[in-house]
Amino acid sequence: KSFPEKNWDEALENEELIEVITRLSQRQQEVLWLLFIEDLSGVQVKKRLNVSQQSISKTKKRALNNIEKKWEEKK
Repeated sequence: KSFPEKNWDEALENEELIEVITRLSQRQQEVLWLLFIEDLSGVQVKKRLNVSQQSISKTKKRALNNIEKKWEEKK
């Protein structure tokens, strides 16, 4: 199933954060979008993406770590 393009510009106001997020992998962006923008639970995201709960947790953790790392690099 194709995932619709995420318009981070409309969801977030911080341009630097948008720049960092759009450099994440498509899967990481999907997981963050569903968890934080659509406010779905991990179980709902798991069902939507047809992957394991562990996969969602690992993807979320990697994405947040990548954001933190790239954010620090920008400073």
